[in-house]
Amino acid sequence: MVYGYPGHTDRFLTSNGVRLATEETNPVIVKLRDIRLKAWKEEMNKSVDIRLKLSSKYAEIANYWKYFIGQTEQLKQLNIYDQKLKEEAEFTQWAADKPTYSGLMDNYKKMYATYEPYAIHRTFVEEGLLAPGFVYNTLVTYNILRGLQARKDDAKAVEDLKKDLKEVNDGYVSNYNETADKKIFAQIMATYYAGVPKDQHPQFIEDIVKKYKGATVEDSFTKFADELWSKSIVINPDKFKAFMQNPSIETLGNDPAYQYARQVSPRAYARNAFGSKVSNFEEQKEKLDKLYLQALLEKNQGRLMYPDANSTMRISYGNVQDYASKDGKQYNITTNLDGVMKKYKPGDSEFDLPSSLIDAYKKKDFGQYAVDGTVPVCFITNDDITGGNSGSPVINGNGELIGLAFDGNWEAMSGDIAFDKKYKRTICVDIRYVLWCMDKLGHADNLISELDIHKN
Repeated sequence: MVYGYPGHTDRFLTSNGVRLATEETNPVIVKLRDIRLKAWKEEMNKSVDIRLKLSSKYAEIANYWKYFIGQTEQLKQLNIYDQKLKEEAEFTQWAADKPTYSGLMDNYKKMYATYEPYAIHRTFVEEGLLAPGFVYNTLVTYNILRGLQARKDDAKAVEDLKKDLKEVNDGYVSNYNETADKKIFAQIMATYYAGVPKDQHPQFIEDIVKKYKGATVEDSFTKFADELWSKSIVINPDKFKAFMQNPSIETLGNDPAYQYARQVSPRAYARNAFGSKVSNFEEQKEKLDKLYLQALLEKNQGRLMYPDANSTMRISYGNVQDYASKDGKQYNITTNLDGVMKKYKPGDSEFDLPSSLIDAYKKKDFGQYAVDGTVPVCFITNDDITGGNSGSPVINGNGELIGLAFDGNWEAMSGDIAFDKKYKRTICVDIRYVLWCMDKLGHADNLISELDIHKN
């Protein structure tokens, strides 16, 4: 069993939503994240210091970049769109003589047709215009300074706000790289400009291109970036730190970086570019989804149906189980420390290892965690998990902790929309490897002594 608090799934998404994701929005997400990853990778390859500075944020961006590639690929391989169409045709036939539900699928189709151009646009904003680090940092800093001004007589509130401000600012500074960030900014702006229909562009975007004329649109945005970086006092960390010594909300409000960030902030941007198109879609979809689920419960009365995950406690049960991928490759149930050492690459961002692990391995210092002369590292099960389950305990039939769930296989990337019993697997770190790391590498004797450890 795996129990925890998974995020969200959308297993009852209609064919319209599946097509929109696989054909339109997912490719945009991948394209925009690819711009960020390539620029950062070029910088990370220049020195170990830069690699260490940017690797955490790089991994965070790459995680969902890979996820959306995998989701699209697996949804197509599983023919989920066609399956949904078949289910919806059957539903429409069933609902034909039921006034409450007849016409429901037509209503979905009309709603998505109206929303689709704005769904693509919205993705360009969320994954593109809002992506540069200074945008979020500037907006949050402004809001916190405004909060400090409004609650200056509340000592506890001031203390909490200052703590939040330091945390946000430190995060921004630690991930800043001027060369990559400027390049990313200009390329994302140019990609947005080409990908979003011109009649949907808000006026401030057209004003930028008109003011900063270049041979290409990207040249225009590069010139705009040069001016932002040179004139702003909040983008460059050194200037920003100097400003924060005596911060002024009025000064920040007039800063060109804040002026840009304010224009692309979700509420302001939606007001200027989307009008009520996005909010209308969300309201309509919520009503149709509620009606559709009500209908499915009525149609499938007596059949086992489990609800979507929605950030509440969920328990998933299954079996430890191997599998053969769609390309015929067989994956065993377990991996071990021998395999970890085979993948070891000194200095590599993914496959480097600490010297303490290498020394312990060479000495065969495996303690009570050894199995057949090595240490178990991971195992796979057919449990149903999703984002938010990382770190969830994996419990055996006796109620004993045997591992921690942390990932899914490539075929599981479609799982938020479609769960596939044949190919989906949950990847778990074996608790014996966790304990070995704590014991032999971390020397956490005080923690080990508190545990009731049973050997098989």
